[in-house]
Amino acid sequence: MFGFLSSAEKLKMLEEGKRIGLGATPFINSLYEKQKITAEQRDRFLHQEFPNKGKMIEKNQDSITVFDPRTGKTLTKDGLNVVNATRCKDCGDLLNGGTYGYIFRSIQNPTKIIKGSAKGHAQAYSCPPSFEKENNMYKKIKKFFPATMETISLVNISKNWVENRRCYLEMDEIRPVVLTKRQMKKALALKYSLPENQKYIIDKLVQNKFLFMLLPGDEDPFRAESGGGETSEWIEIGKGVIDMYFNILGMSSGTYYKEQNTLVDLAIANNILMNDVEFILGTVDGETRVYMIDFDKVEDIAEVDRANFLEMKMKTIEQPMFPAKKTGKLSGESNTKTRKKRRRGRNKKTKRAR
Repeated sequence: MFGFLSSAEKLKMLEEGKRIGLGATPFINSLYEKQKITAEQRDRFLHQEFPNKGKMIEKNQDSITVFDPRTGKTLTKDGLNVVNATRCKDCGDLLNGGTYGYIFRSIQNPTKIIKGSAKGHAQAYSCPPSFEKENNMYKKIKKFFPATMETISLVNISKNWVENRRCYLEMDEIRPVVLTKRQMKKALALKYSLPENQKYIIDKLVQNKFLFMLLPGDEDPFRAESGGGETSEWIEIGKGVIDMYFNILGMSSGTYYKEQNTLVDLAIANNILMNDVEFILGTVDGETRVYMIDFDKVEDIAEVDRANFLEMKMKTIEQPMFPAKKTGKLSGESNTKTRKKRRRGRNKKTKRAR
């Protein structure tokens, strides 16, 4: 008899804790994919229908991999469902995936990208706190970010909105560096002078297809390795590689490190701890610079902590996105490298460029 019930009647029965019988699994999964119920509701309804099997059936989706021709990537079935559910009406190609969201190219504006929250939420007009934090911290940093930086720019977040119970941010798209003929000639000349085991470093740059995450505090100064996950890939580079690339591009790495120091000081002065931000070498609207992104782990600090300026500064610059060097002015030590490493997902060739 339940097969003749309308979708609304079936959903009402599920919400009341009743079973709907035949066709329950595809009906429940369809509700979730159309974002009419949350992941928690989906799990509860499946368990209602199949007390001993519901969890097992859903868990098995994590081990099934499928090729998605739209993204050109091989994803788990569950991962693909989340990507598709996150895609908004203006979301184009999938570019990257993070801990709490996915990044798509904007269909309406080719210079913009859209970051969408991976998890749906029960309230139609609010966002998960972890997602809201990205935009809130960006606004705080924007207030004190200097407009006179020579090498560093703050990525521009142009708007935010809620659509189908998911939250979205639109921001500038950072694209790979494209070398001029003069820069290419300089890069190839430098490659010729490098030892054989370092020539690949220049190859990464001249291919004109990568974004570079700058990690001058990494223990390996000549690090130039892929990082990322199932839906993302970029190149992480250490200080030696940064200095090479900046030289080729006509940028000053010394100026870059000084500007990082200025940003750290300004952040602390404004009760902000720049935790786990990322500095990406790339281009926006054809301008090659270092772009500061990713603010979801930035922290507010209390007035009492701000008073302990030195401690807050050391806590910040010990992260590998800052040079691994403690000057005598800061700590009474010099040339001391930190052993602290940032947790980074490795690209295992089984799976945010931004």
